[in-house]
Parts: sequence; structure tokens; C-alpha cells
Amino acid sequence: MAYRWQFTLICLITCVTVGAATLSFTWLQQQMLAESGETISIMAAEIAAKIDLLQNERAGDIQILSEAVAMSGGTSAARQHIVHAFHQAYPLYLWIGVTDATGRITEATNPATLGFDIHTNDWFRAAQYGGGASYIGDIAYDEVTNGLEAVSFTAPIVDRRTDTTKRPFRGVVSTRVAAARLEQLVTDAIQLFQKRTSFFHTVEYQVVRDDGTAFIDSDVRRTGNANLAASGLPSIRYAQSGESGFVEEEHLQRRVPVLTGYARTHGQKEVDGPKWTVLLRVERSEVIAPVQRFLWTVGAAGLLIIGPLIGLLVRATGRAQAEWQEAQDERMHSRENERRLRTILEVEPEGVLVAGADRRVLQVNPAGCALFDAGFPEEIVGRDIADFVHEDDRGRYKEAHAMALQRRSVLCKGRFTGLLGQLRWFEMTAVPLPGEGGTKLSVLSVIRDITEQKKAERRQALQHAVTKVLAQASTVKQALPDLLRVIAAGLE
Repeated sequence: MAYRWQFTLICLITCVTVGAATLSFTWLQQQMLAESGETISIMAAEIAAKIDLLQNERAGDIQILSEAVAMSGGTSAARQHIVHAFHQAYPLYLWIGVTDATGRITEATNPATLGFDIHTNDWFRAAQYGGGASYIGDIAYDEVTNGLEAVSFTAPIVDRRTDTTKRPFRGVVSTRVAAARLEQLVTDAIQLFQKRTSFFHTVEYQVVRDDGTAFIDSDVRRTGNANLAASGLPSIRYAQSGESGFVEEEHLQRRVPVLTGYARTHGQKEVDGPKWTVLLRVERSEVIAPVQRFLWTVGAAGLLIIGPLIGLLVRATGRAQAEWQEAQDERMHSRENERRLRTILEVEPEGVLVAGADRRVLQVNPAGCALFDAGFPEEIVGRDIADFVHEDDRGRYKEAHAMALQRRSVLCKGRFTGLLGQLRWFEMTAVPLPGEGGTKLSVLSVIRDITEQKKAERRQALQHAVTKVLAQASTVKQALPDLLRVIAAGLE
């Protein structure tokens, strides 16, 4: 009877375990989807911001170019020189051209477009009647780019040194940025994000106009063939709010569940430019695949191990339960200590880092990242701290590190250069940090930025030296050589 009860208990435990595993799998899957959705949403927002930056920079370029042409003296040779010099400086432009007041192209980087009459084109008319404002055209096929899709940036030729009421319309300056350049920006951003985070091996992308047609698409067969707004795609509808986010939806062509991150460009405040929607898609199955593989592995291993051990489990239930509880308590205690230590390190205002015997960084807290001008710990982890230390102080730092490995507490001062090239003074306290089993030592260092303190000390020393020279000299003329020497020494 007792064995039957134990067997029933084991079956109950098995059922509960399976149920808990199922719930855990569901919860873990939802967490993975939510975190992946946030990640892909951030990717979409970063790409939209890069597109906005490109538009802003190109709008600034066209303003500068229009003023340069306006102040060139009006000769065709001078204008042609400006156009070609600008194109050499900014080769990303597909085409640069200048028109006269009638809309005829007079200077251009592509000689084949000289003489084109474009007075009826939207970009010319927008600059002509825009009251001196620049114009950014939506992506479109353009005759001046031999039928390639491009974004137009146009500004009237205006000499801003004259009064606004006395500025006659003298023509426009216009540039083109190819859609291929925008797509390269999108793919580079995705590849950089994948390299930085190791997320998502396959990402589909689309950049969509306001009318719902995609002019950039990772699948070139779909470009411009479907109206995503008319299809009722949720991501397009949500993106109209202007906020970035993500949504689970069905792929229009393959009819599989996907996670779609969306973001919308905002354009320039001063220029009414096109606003596009950036869409990034990852298959739902790719997101949850790691969780499924993990659970299948754990499940298979569990079946192979638990089956043969059922008999032993019946005999040793009490002892195994006690050992399990003890292990759980120890594990929870260890995790709690680890969480507490991590919290302390994260809120610690001074830079804290752990380096191995080879001086390479193993761990660093946020304050330490900021000290080295790093945005992420990965930028510092694995690097030799001595590489950052000024060469005149490097030997002193290495000696302090070696002494800490000999289980001694060491105080060291010196200079180091961050990732952005800024030179700082630091004060470092290094202590030995035992590893597992107390055998493998590492070094725990607390680093404080004392640059301002050093500057204050130098100013005080300089003031003292100047006061001493003035006190010892009878006249200013007599003190002048010593004053110059003291000041020069203080500036070294």
C-alpha cells in the first residue's frame, strides 16, 4: 500500500512537473517574444533615425550649395566648378544640377542632362513658389538619373546677404540620393545590430511610402508590387501614430506568423519632407527556436535519466527531497548574494572592474564604462587595462597589479586615455579577489577620476610659485623672467 501511494505520488509529481514545464515553456516563450519584439522595434527606430539624419544632412548640404552658387558671380564656369567640386567632396550624390529661372538645366554632373527643360516638374515648382524654402521630394523615378529611383533635395538660388523683398528667382539647385544608398544604410544598420547583439540571423526589411507602397524591400520581387496599407497590415496602421513598436502579424506572402518592428521617420522641422515607415520582420519560429531546442534537450535527457531511476526514487524519496531542498536553499542563497553584489556594483558611483592575472578585464560596472567612455561593457571586457594607461604610468600600474595578485592591497595613481581619446587622471585601489576554491586569483580595482583634483593642485602650485617669485623680486621687471619660467613649467 505504501509503495502504491509512493507510485501515485511519483505520478502526481510527474504530472505536475509536466504541467509546470508546459506553463514555464509558455511563459518563457512569451518573454522571448516580448524581448525580441522590443529589440526589433529598437532596430527599426535606429534605422528611421539614421534616415532622418541623412535627410537633415542632405537638406543642409543643398542650402550651402544654393548659397555658394548664388555668391559665385553668376558665370557658368564658376557654377560648374562649384557643382563638380561639391560632387567630389560628396560622392554619395547620384546627380547634382543647377537650373536657370526658366527651368532649364545649365550645369550638371551628368552632361547628358544639360539643357533639359524641367519647369513643369514638382521639385522645380515647389522650390520656385516655396517662398525661399527648400524642398525634399519623395522617392521617385527621375529623368535626370536615367530612370533610377532617387530622393530629390532642391533649394532656390538665393543670396541671403540681400533683403528678402529684393531676391529675384534665379533658378534652383537640386541633388539626388539614390534609393540604393538608402537601402545600403538600412542593411548596414541591420548588420551592425546583428553583430553587436547576435540576435536574428534573418531579418526582412521594408521602407514604405505614405501611400503604402514599399520602395525598399529585402525581397526585390515584391518592391512596389503591393500596397501594404490597402492590405490592412497592422504594423502599417500602428506606425501611423509616429511611435515605434512591434506587433505579431501574419506574413502577407508566406502566411506564417512574424514579429514586425515598426518606426516612422519624422523628417525636418523646417522642411516638409516625405515621411516613411520602416518595417523589420523576423519569423516567430526563429525567435522561439532556441527555447524549443532547449526544452527538447532537457525533456529527452529527463526521460533517459528518470526512467531507470524510478525504483531508486521510491526508496530514497525522503533523502533526495532533503538534499534537493538543501541544494535549492544554497542555490537561492548564492543567487541572492550574486544579485546583491550586482546591484551594489551597478549603483556604485566609482568605477569598479575585475581583471584577470593577464590584466584583461573580466567585469566592469556602468560607472567604469562611463569612465572609459564606453557605451557597453563589451567594449572593454577582454582588453588589457594597461593599454589604456599612459606609457609613463604603465609600469607603475603593472607593478600595482602584480602586487595585488600577491594578496596585497595597493593604491596607484596615474593617467589613462578613454575610448574617445580623452586623457584623465585616476586613483586606483586594487585588492586580490579569490576565485572558485580560492585558487585562481583576480584583481578587484576601484577607480576614481581625480582629473579635476589634479588640475586644482597644479593651479594651487602655480599660484604659490608665482607668489613666491613676486615676493622675492623687488620690481616687476626683475620678476618677469622667473614668472615666465614658473608659468611655462606649470603648463608642461
